[in-house]
Amino acid sequence: MEAYVNACAVETSAPDNSLVLYDVRDGVGQTSNDQLFAKFVDPPVTTEPREVELHQSDGSTFVRSLPAKLRSLPTEILYDSNGLTIFDEITDLEEYYLTACEKDILMNQMASIISHIPDGASVIELGCGSMAKTAIILDHLRVTGKQGISFYALDIEEGFLKMSLSALMQDELKKEVATENAIKYAGIIGSYDQALTSILREIKGPRVILWLGSSIGNYTREEAEDLVGRFQTVLDVGDLFLIGIDKRNDPVKVARAYNDDQGVSAKFGLNGLNHINELVGSVTFPLEKFAYCAGYNASEGRHEAYYRSLADQTITIPIVHKGADLHKVALKKDELIRYEFSYKYSMEEVHHLGTSAGLSLRDQWTDSKEMYRLCLFQKGVSQSLGVAQMPTIQDWEEVWSQWDCVTSPSMIKDFTAKPIDLRHPFIFYVGHIPTFCDILLCRGLKEKLLPPEYYKDIFERGMDPDVEDPSVCHPHSEVPDKWPELDEILEYKQRVRQRVRQIYQSMDAGALSVPLRRVGRVLHMAMEHEIMHTETLLYMLVQSHQITPPVEKPSLDEIPAGIAAPRWLMVKGGEVAIGLEDSEASDLVEPQLPASFGWDNESPMRYMNLPSFEIQHRPVTNLEYLLFMKLLPAVPEELIPSSFAKCEESEMYGVKTIFGVIPVMQARNWPVSLNYHQATAYMKHLQALHKDDSIHIPSESELVQFYNAHRFMTSKPNAGFQNWFPVSLSNEEVHVFGSLWEWTSTELEMHPGYVESELYPGYSSDFFDSKHNVVKGGSWATHRRLVGRLRNFYQRSYPFAFIGVRFARCSSN
Repeated sequence: MEAYVNACAVETSAPDNSLVLYDVRDGVGQTSNDQLFAKFVDPPVTTEPREVELHQSDGSTFVRSLPAKLRSLPTEILYDSNGLTIFDEITDLEEYYLTACEKDILMNQMASIISHIPDGASVIELGCGSMAKTAIILDHLRVTGKQGISFYALDIEEGFLKMSLSALMQDELKKEVATENAIKYAGIIGSYDQALTSILREIKGPRVILWLGSSIGNYTREEAEDLVGRFQTVLDVGDLFLIGIDKRNDPVKVARAYNDDQGVSAKFGLNGLNHINELVGSVTFPLEKFAYCAGYNASEGRHEAYYRSLADQTITIPIVHKGADLHKVALKKDELIRYEFSYKYSMEEVHHLGTSAGLSLRDQWTDSKEMYRLCLFQKGVSQSLGVAQMPTIQDWEEVWSQWDCVTSPSMIKDFTAKPIDLRHPFIFYVGHIPTFCDILLCRGLKEKLLPPEYYKDIFERGMDPDVEDPSVCHPHSEVPDKWPELDEILEYKQRVRQRVRQIYQSMDAGALSVPLRRVGRVLHMAMEHEIMHTETLLYMLVQSHQITPPVEKPSLDEIPAGIAAPRWLMVKGGEVAIGLEDSEASDLVEPQLPASFGWDNESPMRYMNLPSFEIQHRPVTNLEYLLFMKLLPAVPEELIPSSFAKCEESEMYGVKTIFGVIPVMQARNWPVSLNYHQATAYMKHLQALHKDDSIHIPSESELVQFYNAHRFMTSKPNAGFQNWFPVSLSNEEVHVFGSLWEWTSTELEMHPGYVESELYPGYSSDFFDSKHNVVKGGSWATHRRLVGRLRNFYQRSYPFAFIGVRFARCSSN
């Protein structure tokens, strides 16, 4: 029997030796056929509504009824050579507006689109088909004088790929294109996953991925986010991803697009069954016993396509399980077999798609009838969660803007006041950030400090005393009798920022005096130091009366509905990587920038073996902690979180925000911000409640394993000032990152292979005191660059930081 995906992984050439083809297919026979029929033979339980109204092309609706277990076949069965030919017929139909709308955009907006594509770009098209629309893009690239463009076409169907690429190349020859504007062509034979795991990482940038034709609609929204997220991992900062996305249009127009009067859409769908018959080598699905059944589900924003069984019949599937030659499947008359979705997107859903995959929406274009979008996403440090590559000057401008907002005179009433006990006045932090940045630049670039040099003596390091014994404090800068004037410090800050800008100008001019990797590390450290202090200043400001909110207070007056107790999620055990391989010593010998810069406590990478465990799907809420307090005969002062305060108008507790104290019931579903000892007290309460001593604050490796399993399954995290406060948790959605950092039970300590930073000595080593624990994740005030990546740490007794907790327990299986 023929395998579902042919096995081959070599570089070949077309017959005329002018076209390079990379064959990355890696099918392995029987397993592929098992995958083909897996959800047909053993269908999953139907989790969506069993009965939904579908819109038809004639304006009517009908109720499609799903069985308790819905059989399905993969969409890929549609795209053999015959299927691609039929699909080309569909794109010429008047009813199928998607292709015409996309061509409309390409013809009328092309100048704007290709202005984003740089010289030397590698343009990679996914699932390219006939490439009629691609030809429009390539023509404009040539006409506008773009140079050094390489074009890679990816498709699973080898014959169609060769034919389409050859046609493009012949067209270029006829136009007698100048050598410097000629495009280099290559084909990649294989699936998206096969290309992701093999060749795409090897293609040199800058890279522009094209995914046209609303092919993204064939995936559920979760699958689309996951796939775009995986493609994002092979892109470098600045690379682009152009995606054709259909809008949520009038239901009848959508239904007509997939159910034309000529019956071409039906022929296309039924050809999928014919393709299966060819793969299997027998008439497994008799075409005369099946009908095309489809309609538009307006509530979900998707067109749904099914095969409908026209009679009670038995389908015989060969070689589904090892050791079994045949598998018989009984179909009832009118039973539906799903084979395709076509999802449509609102603008909100487009933004969610990008942010969930770590991309920002750089630009978008719509057709003259406003029925379709081309959306250009870009990978950037500031948008991607946990990316620690060398920052761009645009990233700096964003971070500076955030710092200026938090330290503006309009926000802080008195710069001579202390935000909290055991800390310097506000004026110290205003001077500390530019001074420490200048110190790092001078250490890394071996240059002199900007004047006034004495700022180094008073602004380099702040106080960080032991909360339990304030007489114990690591070395810090001297405290002057009088701090410099605010205007003087602000003028100095601007000169330091200009120094940063000049570094980027030197990079552009190729005039660096030290290796690029060292420059990148210094800029990384300086930027992330400022990012961290933006957050630390904010959590101190929340405790202070010296504040004017920087943004308009949102409506927080309504009391939300309560939420259920957190669910326990199973997390599979296995080997977990902690940290990364990145050392300062490599800066002077390795010419290439690392995939990610790190801090000294993150290197070298360590591996932990974990058993399977369970973890709560969300952190503890304000209301849950308040109810715990009410169970105590008397609440010790040390168990009252510093995030709580008594409301002025009553004796009830409220939650501190930059907008003042709000009643706790309005923030009942927010994660509670608390110190480690308070988290431990709540843990003991849970242990007694559930009679389960295995309930514990998760270790760093457990939290990382949970993140690895769920980071692409969550919505846009509440981080990077998306909101200026935590937001409510939910019953349904797994909360992964955002609103608050999360405690781990892992103590910050010197690990094997640890080397103290020379550029920032004392960053970690000053806190190897058996009193600091690792925290992970990120808060609403954490820049997205750090979210989910940074190995942060705090004193267990420290009461003010934006840190929450969830709990883990031993697996019950």
